[in-house]
Amino acid sequence: MSNSALLGPLLSGAFAFIGVVLAQSVVIWAQKDKFEREDFRRFHSDKRRLYGDFLVRIRRSKMQVSRAIDDDDVTRLPDPHADEVDTELLVEEIRLIGTGATVEAALKVEASYLAFMLNVWKSAMDNGGDIIIDSEEIDEYEELIRNSEMEFIEVARRELLVAPQKLRVRSFSPPNLFGRLLMRSSRRGG
Repeated sequence: MSNSALLGPLLSGAFAFIGVVLAQSVVIWAQKDKFEREDFRRFHSDKRRLYGDFLVRIRRSKMQVSRAIDDDDVTRLPDPHADEVDTELLVEEIRLIGTGATVEAALKVEASYLAFMLNVWKSAMDNGGDIIIDSEEIDEYEELIRNSEMEFIEVARRELLVAPQKLRVRSFSPPNLFGRLLMRSSRRGG
């Protein structure tokens, strides 16, 4: 048998093998892409709910602490241990399904809130039950919490592939609202 007679089947076999390898690579790539899309869809609503629950929990607790400060009423302060456990449970859930950046941002929110709450409790314990905190210190803590919340929201929105939000501040104070109603009625001719 000549070399040319062996060359045809060898080349055919090599091209067939290369074709099979390429086809399998495409199939594997397509399956991986499909699994990633399914995971994204499956966890998207869970992540959105969890991130929202986390922010609501932090904001409610922060408002409860702020009301206690305004009323100088220690009994209205949330229990620091129960509050810490509640937020920690949400953070642990975020660790399970969130990205590293989202987990890091959630930890910053939790740390800033807990520092605020523990400082208020410390003030109450050091002053015989009276909450004595400088308003500038309260403002600093609230700004720290607000900034960490905004960072968390930005990271979560990127993870959830939600378009950036352009925030517009609209005032609905009575004079402004009344003025808008007058402008609308004057445009209509009545």
